[in-house]
Amino acid sequence: MNYKFVKISSYYDSYLEYFYKNNNNIPSNYTDHLNKIFQDCFSYGNTFSKHLHKKGNKTHEIIYNDERLQKKWADENNFSYNKFSWKKDILIEQLRKINPEIIFWNMYVSKELLKNIKENLPNIKINFTQVGVKINNYNRLEEFDFVLSCLKSQVYELGNKGVNSYYLRHGFNKSVLNKINTSEINKYNLSFVGSIFSGEGYHYNRAEYIKYLMKNINDFIIKTTFDNPSMTEYLEVFLRQVIGKSLVFIKRIGVNDELFPYIFKYKNIDRLLNKKKLIRFPKSLQDKFESPVFGIDMFQLLSDSKISFNKHIDFTNDEEAANMRMFETTGVGTCLITDWKKNIEDFFQPDYEIVTYKNKEDALEKIKYLLNNPKECQKIAKKGQIKTLKEHTLEHRIHEVNEIILNHLDN
Repeated sequence: MNYKFVKISSYYDSYLEYFYKNNNNIPSNYTDHLNKIFQDCFSYGNTFSKHLHKKGNKTHEIIYNDERLQKKWADENNFSYNKFSWKKDILIEQLRKINPEIIFWNMYVSKELLKNIKENLPNIKINFTQVGVKINNYNRLEEFDFVLSCLKSQVYELGNKGVNSYYLRHGFNKSVLNKINTSEINKYNLSFVGSIFSGEGYHYNRAEYIKYLMKNINDFIIKTTFDNPSMTEYLEVFLRQVIGKSLVFIKRIGVNDELFPYIFKYKNIDRLLNKKKLIRFPKSLQDKFESPVFGIDMFQLLSDSKISFNKHIDFTNDEEAANMRMFETTGVGTCLITDWKKNIEDFFQPDYEIVTYKNKEDALEKIKYLLNNPKECQKIAKKGQIKTLKEHTLEHRIHEVNEIILNHLDN
């Protein structure tokens, strides 16, 4: 059974800015322009369309928030849009022309927009999306036929909320290997590529590890997007927590509610307690940060590194390894050092295909060992690459998605 498929993506604004800054020769027509972006291998690129097309399906890709690209499509198709709602207007017209049966929303989409599209495109049989971060609003997922997650715990949690969901691991786009230079000697001893954001469940622990390693390793290349809260933000969070804890204490010791009636009527103590952990790097360390890299440039940096450091998002705790960096690093043949998780052996064999650590001191000790034993480092890197190319490519994952789609169509 074949179907008509479209993947709708929203790319980071920082990536689009980076891409256009580094690419002056943008094709004049929409199709070549779109393919030019896909050649950069950012995120999934067009791997879903490419591999599902090989299975006999008609496939399409849309980058929803790329203003230059989307307005070029509108001009070529003589479509007029409202300048204040161009994203939605152009998208709906594109979908009307494609008339898909399956939509993969590789982006956040509101319930309202999803309902609007369902009402206007009755031929759609399946809408699905993917999640991998902490979910604060399950209601927005109700309109999807199913949801993919790289975390088994999240699949279980979604199921308990009545959301149809499936476990899908990330993978490596092996076409990257045809676009990077892997013949040069590694330029860097250790690298980190990724984001460092404040917020409950995000990158507080990642930041603490990076600060520690920066103080103890000289040749540590960091290409990152990070937020560095002001002192005012720090004080605001601190004062909120002090007030919140004081209110909790007053209630706990049984103070007469007639003395402090407003305390017992206040309903938002949890908001005052605010568990947000703010990240702040001293200027001496900030000065060592370099601008983030994306797409092929990111893969080249990983390839140019002897070791790449990885630390999962905080809310996974010690339970699940899941992020893309594991496969991107091993895929290009670089030695991965990542935080130990209970399920890590579902992906790689520690100390044979990758290296794991359980605390900051352990990470530092193992990095130093690998740098002092380059042959062992290279051996682990090669074994990791073999495993990824054998079991963890995007082609493997897309085959799984195709099976899920076919099962839903059958039912």
